[in-house]
Amino acid sequence: MRHAILAASLALATACATARPIETGQPAEALPPAPRVRTVGAPTPEDEARAVRARDEAARHLTQQAERLWRLWVGLEPPAEAEPADHLFEPETVRAVERVAAHAEAPRTWRRLYAFLAAEFLDRAVRDEDEALAEARLRALAYRPEGGAEEARGDAIAEALEPLLPLVEARNAALRRALGALAYESPFEAAVHLAGMEGEEAIHLAESILRATDGLWEEAFFGAAQRTLGRDATELGWSDLPRVLRSAGLDVPLRRRRPRETLDATLARLELDLSAVDRLQIDADPREDRE
Repeated sequence: MRHAILAASLALATACATARPIETGQPAEALPPAPRVRTVGAPTPEDEARAVRARDEAARHLTQQAERLWRLWVGLEPPAEAEPADHLFEPETVRAVERVAAHAEAPRTWRRLYAFLAAEFLDRAVRDEDEALAEARLRALAYRPEGGAEEARGDAIAEALEPLLPLVEARNAALRRALGALAYESPFEAAVHLAGMEGEEAIHLAESILRATDGLWEEAFFGAAQRTLGRDATELGWSDLPRVLRSAGLDVPLRRRRPRETLDATLARLELDLSAVDRLQIDADPREDRE
C-alpha cells in the first residue's frame, strides 16, 4: 500500500503541475507516457545466492530497527544503532532480487523485498542532495529583504533563491544516475513498478484523489465564504481569498458528518463502492460508546 500511495502521489504531482500551466511562452509538459513493459531476465545461481543473502540481512536489519524503536517507546535503553551491510543496497543486489522475484514460484515476499531495497537505494542516492536542498530552502524562506520599491524587493528575493537552482539540478542528476543503475527510464516508471501498478492505473488513482480533494475543499471554501462574507461562488473574487482563508468559518466538511456519511462521501469521490465487496460488513454507525 505504501508504494501504491507513492505511485499515486507522483502521478498526482504531475497532474497538478500540468493541469493549469503557467503562461511562460514555453510549451506545457504532457502527462508522463505509460511506462514501457519491463522485461526482467531469469536469475543466475549467483543472483539467487545474492538475493538470499540480502533477504537474511534485511530481516536482521529490520528486526534490529523494530527492537530499537520498541525500547525507545517504552523508555528502555535502546541498542546501538547499526548501519546495514554495504551490499544490501548495492544496485547489483537490488537487480538480483528483482530477477529472483520475477521468476519465483511464490514471488510476494521477494517483490516486497525488492520494493524495499529499490526505494531505499533511490533514497540514499539523493540523501546528501536532499539535505543540502532542505538547508538552502530554510535559508531562503528565512530571508527578509529590506524596505524599498516592490520591484527591488522582488529582485532581492529572486537573488536569494538563486542558490537553489544548482542544488535542484544536482539532485535531479543524482536521481537519474540511480534510476539508470536500476534500469529505469524515469521516476514515474520506477514508482509505478515498485507499487505493482500499471501506468494508467496510477494516473486514474491520482485523478480520483484530485477529484475527491477538490470537491472537499470546494465545499469547505464556499461554505466559509457564505458564512463569513455572505457571498456565493459567483460573487467571489481573488481579493476575497485571504479573508475567507483567515476566517474562523473555514472547516473541513468531513468533521461535521457522521462516520458513515464521511466514509460514503469519500469513497464516492474515489469511485469506490464497498457494497460490491462480498461478505463485507461496515460498522461505522454512531453509538454512545463511540466518539
